[in-house]
Amino acid sequence: MRREQALQDQLDLATVARDSAEQISRQAQKRAAMGQLVAGIAHDFNNMLQIVQTTLDMMALQAAADPRQARLLARSQEAVGHAVDLARRLLAFGREHPYRAEALDLAQVVTDMLPLIAHGLGARMTMALAPAEVALPIRSDRHSIEQALMNLGVNARDACQGHGRIDVALGLEDVAAGQDGTLQRAGGRYAYVEVRDDGCGMDAATRARIFEPFFTTKPEGMGTGLGLAQVSGLMRQSEGFATVRSEPGQGACVRLYFPALQA
Repeated sequence: MRREQALQDQLDLATVARDSAEQISRQAQKRAAMGQLVAGIAHDFNNMLQIVQTTLDMMALQAAADPRQARLLARSQEAVGHAVDLARRLLAFGREHPYRAEALDLAQVVTDMLPLIAHGLGARMTMALAPAEVALPIRSDRHSIEQALMNLGVNARDACQGHGRIDVALGLEDVAAGQDGTLQRAGGRYAYVEVRDDGCGMDAATRARIFEPFFTTKPEGMGTGLGLAQVSGLMRQSEGFATVRSEPGQGACVRLYFPALQA
């Protein structure tokens, strides 16, 4: 009887493992398909913008004698230039990238990525950046950081129900050695990026699980539970760590710490 129970327990465990593997595979396929879709749209959008840019350049040559038209065309060219830059960022963001660590300035990565995130948050969300006063040299993967920032932005927007404020801050901090959950934290100087929202906040039970794969508080079909798991994976690969501060009704603050490179 005990042997039969043990076999049944092993079978149940294997079934759970198989179902989890299938779910991971489906989500990976979905993410790959979405990336291809975004990249395709961005590519076509960029091609159309190039036509608009060329037309505006030709019109500017003809309108050089009219100051008012020249000013209007200059504003149009500036707007198209911003749109072209956004399309390029979407194209790069939509591609599949292996993790590739390199020397980066965390402040520059965040500054470059925030306009793309802001475009995706919606008109009722406000995003503000408190820039770093110094360079923040780290070693990590640019694309993974951009993905993590996007995931944090989307989570913050959802916590605010699409109407609120997100503040992003950067800095350096000397951190003592210690333990963060199951992750051993080395002491030293860290560069950090902080994403804070004024949304619904989280209780202690939710805070303890937010980095678990497939854990989500969103309604079925609205979240995969993989966004913050990706953030956790990035911090492990970067030999850093993440902290979360939040209380119900008080918003949330997620801070990502990356070991700072010596100047």
